[in-house]
This record gives sequence, C-alpha cells and structure tokens, in this order.
Amino acid sequence: MKEFYRKYKHGLPMIIYSVIYLVWFAYLEQRQVKASEYMNVHMTIDNYIPFCEVFVVPYLLWFLYIPAVLIYLFFKDREGYWRNGVFLGTGMTVILIFSTCIPNVHHLRLKEFPVDNVFTWMIGLLWKTDTATNLFPSIHVFNSIGAHLAVLNNKELSENKKSDMVRWCYAF
Repeated sequence: MKEFYRKYKHGLPMIIYSVIYLVWFAYLEQRQVKASEYMNVHMTIDNYIPFCEVFVVPYLLWFLYIPAVLIYLFFKDREGYWRNGVFLGTGMTVILIFSTCIPNVHHLRLKEFPVDNVFTWMIGLLWKTDTATNLFPSIHVFNSIGAHLAVLNNKELSENKKSDMVRWCYAF
C-alpha cells in the first residue's frame, strides 16, 4: 500500500481540488439569484448562429477529452501533469470566483426543438442538469486550451508526432 501511495501520491491534490470544484460548481448551478441580478451574456452575432443539434456530440466528447489528457499525463508525464493541473485549477478557480461575484446567464436555448431525433433527446437531457448560467468565462474553452497545450508540450511526443497531430487537428 505504501508503494502504491508513493507511486501515485501526485494525484491526491487533483482529487482534493476536484471535490472542492464540484461542490462549488454545484452550488453555483443551484443557487437562487434574481433574474435582474444576472449579467446577460449576449452579442448580436449570437442571433445569426444556427441551431445544430449534432454539436452535442463534440460537446459531450469534451467530458472524455479533458480526463483522458489528465490520465495520460498522470501516468506518462508527471511534470506535465503538475503544470497542467496548476493551469487548469488556477483558471477554473478564477472562473468560479467570477461566476460567484457576477452571476451570468444566456437566453439562447430553444423553447422547442425543430426536429425530434437522438441529438435533440441528448440535448434535452443535458439541459435538465446543465443550466444556462455560469458560462462566462467558459470553463470548457479554458480547459480545452489547457489540455491542448499540455498535449502539444508533452515530452513523450516527438516533433514529428507533434507536427502530425497539429496537421490532423487542423484538417478538421
């Protein structure tokens, strides 16, 4: 047991922070704030962005991508794991402080879906648990950038593999 702890103790701070983060985020999602106290996050260009229900797939894949990068770093690159953990933890804490002090919301969700399919069903389930609040600044965008930078700067990947990965990412 001591050997296991010695080998993997670098994961303990992330586990502790994850509990704190999840409790804080859950509080922000459920707290009662008067509508007039929310900052409405809206730009005119938002009115021109079409609803595309298949975008729920990459949105949900994000919930696999971030842990996959962290797990990879945890086992393969302890220094990269620490750097990425500090980067993500610091940014997420700043974002939670911002959302605590300045509650924000958007009013872009549809009242009714234009079609009925598996993607709109997934969105409906998602919207039941994920409110349209506390979305600015975006934890999704911040963590995606952090994970991408961690992958690009990973010592295990050769320059050739990095170049191939960048080309592959930009091909999409």
